[in-house]
Amino acid sequence: MSYETLIKTLDALRSEAPKSFKSYYPKADDLEKINQARAIAFIHLFLKVRFGLIDFSKRHDHICDGSQDGGIDAYHIDSDSKKVTLIQSKFRATEKNFEGKSIEVSELLKMEVGRVSKGEKTDSNGVSFSARIIEFQKKIADIRDIATYTWQVVILANLKGVNDEQMRRLLDNMEYEVFDFPRTYSELVFPLTTGTSFAPNEITIKINLGKKQQPQLNQDVETSLGICNVRMLYVPTIEIARCMAKYRNALLRYNPRNYLSLSGNDVNKSIKDTIKNTTKNEFSLRNNGITLLVQYSSVTDRTGVTGEGQLIVKDPQILNGGQTATTLAMMIEDSEVGIAAFEGKEVLLKIIERPSDKSEEELAAFIETISDATNKQSKIVEADRRSNDPRLIKLQKYFYEEHGLFLERKRGEFKYGIDEKILSKSDIVDRVSMARALTAYTGSPARARSSQDRIFDEEGFDALLDNIDNINVSLAYFAMLALDSEDVIEKSSLPSHSFRYGKYAMLFAISKISILKDESAQIKENAKKLAISVVEKWKNFEKSVESKENNVKYKSDETFNFDGYYKGSTVDDDIKSFKWN
Repeated sequence: MSYETLIKTLDALRSEAPKSFKSYYPKADDLEKINQARAIAFIHLFLKVRFGLIDFSKRHDHICDGSQDGGIDAYHIDSDSKKVTLIQSKFRATEKNFEGKSIEVSELLKMEVGRVSKGEKTDSNGVSFSARIIEFQKKIADIRDIATYTWQVVILANLKGVNDEQMRRLLDNMEYEVFDFPRTYSELVFPLTTGTSFAPNEITIKINLGKKQQPQLNQDVETSLGICNVRMLYVPTIEIARCMAKYRNALLRYNPRNYLSLSGNDVNKSIKDTIKNTTKNEFSLRNNGITLLVQYSSVTDRTGVTGEGQLIVKDPQILNGGQTATTLAMMIEDSEVGIAAFEGKEVLLKIIERPSDKSEEELAAFIETISDATNKQSKIVEADRRSNDPRLIKLQKYFYEEHGLFLERKRGEFKYGIDEKILSKSDIVDRVSMARALTAYTGSPARARSSQDRIFDEEGFDALLDNIDNINVSLAYFAMLALDSEDVIEKSSLPSHSFRYGKYAMLFAISKISILKDESAQIKENAKKLAISVVEKWKNFEKSVESKENNVKYKSDETFNFDGYYKGSTVDDDIKSFKWN
């Protein structure tokens, strides 16, 4: 399933090429050339996700793949981190080979990284390097402080049978990193579908020192997480707009909402109007500001430019003010707004440096308290409040790695994947449907029919996910899909009320049937078998509950109120007492 998603991803990246780049658009029946194009798109995938090269032409300029490339398929020069990355890629055209076959040592021997990095114009056989490699060498030669740069090789392939010492000899003792098939699926394909593909390690923001007597407030604050250094300062709205437009969801990992769900409501219109329709810096007073959680921050006025300071934040994440940042980003991308609308307007930035010795669970609890207290600009549904719960994050990882499915923790999380036709709706696990299924399966079928806010309220959600069992979660979810399928419904000959009102009761009944549940590969098939088994017994179950004295309150003349019964207090015990095996 993950390989299938990879292929769709590569085809989506191919479609970003201008039509004049004919090698990216081979004939539909020419499988060999299609696979060659996908092999190049595989390199595009890495460049886009790892280095944030959104523009196709910029990525294409970094690719050297071809004859006399010195075994270097692509490169990247990062002037911020002062690192040169050389890339060797080996795409496989079948799932079996992609996941099972290792790159050959002969391919690694082609990497003449030592000769290329030291400016040699020919390979070890005396044959001239390609024009692309010569161009790369010229870029390196033009870097004034190249001695401060580090070099790294990235292998986009499985690597087996070669130890560290051998690799370093092959790579002229350069550092190296291997992206095998699990890392490709989890660190390249999955992030691209969510729009979190390029997470910034460090962001630099210009600040205006103009009329400020003190550019910042800086103090230590004692919190439940420990002592945190906190800065507060005003920064230009244009700087926030540019950062958010570039990184989008990558800055919202800890925010209860994402770029899409933040981009279309009345609050956005109000923020936009304040920017567009004021000529002074009233925005700084009328807006609540943005709260960032960072690993480290620093401010200086020693920039060599009069009236201009610099703020640096490391590993930033927006906890509050995502609505503001998103609206500013949308405005800078709107040709009808123009840069002039931002001139002289600032927004308050609150920066919290997190302690480095805390666990993910402690950090998540702290983030939730900050988020709950400060996200007041627009209503947040309970499901959004739980979206960053570590247990839900682990569950999302489980669904992807074991079943190739995408659990949507935040609304619109996979918009890029859907828009680019990498994903279909059947690939998405709806968080509310999953939670309802699990609620019913674990013994609360009546509660499963309640509102989503009740399903996701803090107490109920914690009870649902405490000591969570991945097998039971997926069994519950796949069983629900089976009960919703036309195949099962049409063959059942059950009255319509049985599925309309009783579906969640059926899920609880499924949990009572003994079956081996420890084979992940068979879960989907087992879930359907369980669902069919329960459906086949459901007429007898409904007849039995109609005759029970404790259900007399649901009778009216000759009819039985199944809607009320399946929301009532007796259904749980009735399911427990019925013989399902």
